[in-house]
Amino acid sequence: MNLKVATYNILDGGSGREESLSRVLDQIGADVFLLQEIYDPGWLETYAQRKGLDFFFAKSNTKRNTGILSRFEIEKACSFRPFPPILKSAVMAKVKLGDKTTCNFIGVHLVPYPNLISETWRTWEIKTVLRRVMKLNEKKWILAGDFNAIAPNDRVFHRPSSLWRRALGNLQASHRSRSTIRNVLEFGFVDCFRTHSTADGFTFPSEGPERRLDYLFVSPALVKGLRSCLVFGESIDARRASDHLPVVAEFELAPS
Repeated sequence: MNLKVATYNILDGGSGREESLSRVLDQIGADVFLLQEIYDPGWLETYAQRKGLDFFFAKSNTKRNTGILSRFEIEKACSFRPFPPILKSAVMAKVKLGDKTTCNFIGVHLVPYPNLISETWRTWEIKTVLRRVMKLNEKKWILAGDFNAIAPNDRVFHRPSSLWRRALGNLQASHRSRSTIRNVLEFGFVDCFRTHSTADGFTFPSEGPERRLDYLFVSPALVKGLRSCLVFGESIDARRASDHLPVVAEFELAPS
């Protein structure tokens, strides 16, 4: 069976941009969306009802919530948000893809800011999520979201006209500021975008991307089924609806 998954930070609840965001989701046409920065669960429910999707709103410790939309039945779901260290929330869901196939999804939105204190906190957050994965003892996982972190071998573009962003880029470019994604990879998850591309894959900021902050990872059991992964920035709506660009992966999965 074919499966398309997307992760998307909709920016501050999407207020005033609901129509543009809906068009982006329509253009992507994913089977499963993992969304960040949802303020109002009503927007999620309205879109789900209009498209005939299942959904789950994962309440956060802050106003920035996470959520999942799915063309398939969400068998069970929860908001994982032990504080500390989880500042916002991680949506965790088991989705029934078919009679004999299920897959587990985690959507995260980690602590922002490119400094060593925040990176230490992000690492603490992701280690807590990964320990939860280990306890559940499932094989098929898709971990995605806004990690606010730079991967070990990624570059950060320094736009000359932006002194503030260049300073932030220098912080994020340092080796010490890359432990969050390194922990995900060392746990055994595979970076979907990097399996298919050596391009930068920048996702932020959307109108002039300078760094990759948004990721889709899969557990080893799903790697063989991965067919593609890309940053969705081809439409005007995608560049204007949010400050992040969506990341989209497609899979061909065998029944479990």
